[in-house]
Amino acid sequence: MIKRDAKKVIIIGGGGHARVLYDILRMNSFSVMGYADRHPKEDFDLKYLGDDQAIVNKYDPQQVRLVNGVGSIKQPVQHQEIYERFRNLGYRFCAVVHSQSIVSSYAQYGEGTQIIGGCVINAGTVIEENVVINTSASVDHDCFIRAHSHIAPGVIISGAVKIGRGCHIGCGATIIQGVSIGDGVIVGAGTLVLKNIQSGRTVWGVPGKVYSINL
Repeated sequence: MIKRDAKKVIIIGGGGHARVLYDILRMNSFSVMGYADRHPKEDFDLKYLGDDQAIVNKYDPQQVRLVNGVGSIKQPVQHQEIYERFRNLGYRFCAVVHSQSIVSSYAQYGEGTQIIGGCVINAGTVIEENVVINTSASVDHDCFIRAHSHIAPGVIISGAVKIGRGCHIGCGATIIQGVSIGDGVIVGAGTLVLKNIQSGRTVWGVPGKVYSINL
């Protein structure tokens, strides 16, 4: 399922995450005009439109919708910067949800949210804008995920978990029920989070321990 209107779509970014999003859009017969990146990509079977500035120079915000195709392996800083820059210029972002993900009708998600294939989002969960819920991640009931966070493939988030702005929850991490995670937290791949994590920390291990403070 994709929240859509009659506008045509431009993908920002030309890497692997952008290609995954293009595949979802294409499967749903969405009208994708092309992608913007610093350089054209030989392995991307989509029209190259130029760099980010080409969008501003050529396309009116009322005529197109954008999809944020920039991924992240740590804090999703660039993903957030792109979203905020183009929103400040009046552009809007599509929410993209894979048809083979399960999203409760009692869950909510914001503008630009991306829910990739195989995910489960259960009742009462609220996801703010520009969040990525990546392949086969599971978000249980009554969770709250703030803007610009990236939930990597295979993450398990139990019920009533709160995740702050701009967090990166690494592949295969597990967060037990009722835990609160502050803003800008990095949770390492495979980490088991058993207690609350303050903002700006990096945590990894089983069980998870705080190893550094992000500057």
